[in-house]
Amino acid sequence: MRVAAGALRLAVFALSVGVAVGASAAPITYNLELGYITTIQLQDVGAPITPTSCPIGSGNCLVGGPLQLTSASVTVDLETGELLDLSIFVAGPGIIDMNGLNGYEAVVFNGTSFQSSGATTLTPSGSQYNFNSPGLLSAAAVELFLLGNPGPYPGPSPDFTVPYSNPTAPGGNLQFVNGQAVLTLTGVDLGVFVDPLTGGNPVLAEADFSFTAAIPEPSA
Repeated sequence: MRVAAGALRLAVFALSVGVAVGASAAPITYNLELGYITTIQLQDVGAPITPTSCPIGSGNCLVGGPLQLTSASVTVDLETGELLDLSIFVAGPGIIDMNGLNGYEAVVFNGTSFQSSGATTLTPSGSQYNFNSPGLLSAAAVELFLLGNPGPYPGPSPDFTVPYSNPTAPGGNLQFVNGQAVLTLTGVDLGVFVDPLTGGNPVLAEADFSFTAAIPEPSA
């Protein structure tokens, strides 16, 4: 009998982390032990761009980071090679230092969640699985502080407070290390911020997430 190489790698890797595969195999959910938003970058999606102390496309504009996650879970089926569900919640507040870019001092997000939109393929690559995870990023409240507003950030005096919800398509990888599942998710779109006077000069804020979760004990 011939076995596809991808299926064989999935089976061997699943056995190496103590997950039985076969007729009784089932999806497994790994729940957050500890995790963070590690980085927020600003990406230029329309020229020209105004230089800031948080460089466009590099550096880290997350104030006081890393920002701890409130809850997170990932459900996978190693037999079929699928990531079935990924959800992350960050109570916040998380503060993006805009430093005057497009007329903003800071952007503060509160009650932020990411929810995957469906099953995606886990692709074995060495000691990890790679995946893409389209989903929805939403925030209960986004506070906008315009240039000259002294804050505090966060605080009672934003110039505007709005809810936010938008699709995003980040990528990531999943590893099993020292009895833990380690998931990294990169390129989560937090929003596009344009010059409020002209509607131009769009800048995309993207966040990277990382969390560890305990591997459940096999049932008797």
